[in-house]
Amino acid sequence: MTPKEFKTKFDVLANEMSRAVVGYKAAIVDLLTGVFSGGNILLEAAPGLGKTLIGKTLAAALSMKQTRIQFT
Repeated sequence: MTPKEFKTKFDVLANEMSRAVVGYKAAIVDLLTGVFSGGNILLEAAPGLGKTLIGKTLAAALSMKQTRIQFT
């Protein structure tokens, strides 16, 4: 896959996720960057702001299993 093809597919995935999780475009781009670079991702925010929804949406978009780890 060429860099241009990757960028196109990355943008399509980010846009589709943004339709499911409204208002988190920058977080979604950061999340996808972490996934595709092989890094670790920690989502931090106040309760009820959609962190689990972002994780579920990512898992569904990439045909992955999603599990939730709660931290307090």
